[in-house]
This record gives sequence, structure tokens and C-alpha cells, in this order.
Amino acid sequence: MKFQTGAAAKFPASTASKRLEKCLVNAGINAKYRPVDGKMFFIGNDGISVTELPEYAWKEADIGTQDSELIAESLRFVANFGYGKNRVADAIAREFGGWL
Repeated sequence: MKFQTGAAAKFPASTASKRLEKCLVNAGINAKYRPVDGKMFFIGNDGISVTELPEYAWKEADIGTQDSELIAESLRFVANFGYGKNRVADAIAREFGGWL
């Protein structure tokens, strides 16, 4: 509720956020969880890579679902286009994709 109303000053990273940030950093991607707005922040070319995914996967974290949207859209991107087309999607699919 605090997330939706904007009443919270900082949003602690969820388990998914921590795992997502760790897998991106381990893959050499410039990503950082920002507690101010509760979402992942991408720097430089990695910021451009993430914009190749659908906008709702990276732009708004209005209901606290950015992690799941980013994971889902990364899996969908790799399933449709294969590995090697997007660094961010590749790293996330390898971490969360199971048998993909």
C-alpha cells in the first residue's frame, strides 16, 4: 500500500530484486537497485539494451512489479529471438529461465 500511494521514502529490495541485481552485475551489466523508487537502474549501453524490451518492463514500477515484468519480458525476448540479441535479457534468462 505504501508503494502505491508513494508514502514510503525507500523501498527495501525484495529477494527477487537482490537476485536480479546480482545476476546482472555478475554478467558485467551496469545495473543497480534504487531504493528511492523501488526499481532497477541501468547505466550507459546497458540502459539502451533494456529499452529494447517492452516499456512496461523497465519504465514504471507503479505497483511494485518491475522485477517480475523485467524477468518475464526477458524470458519472452530470448524465447522469441534467441540468445545473443540483448545482454540484459540473456543474463536474466540464464538466471531465471531454467530449461530455456
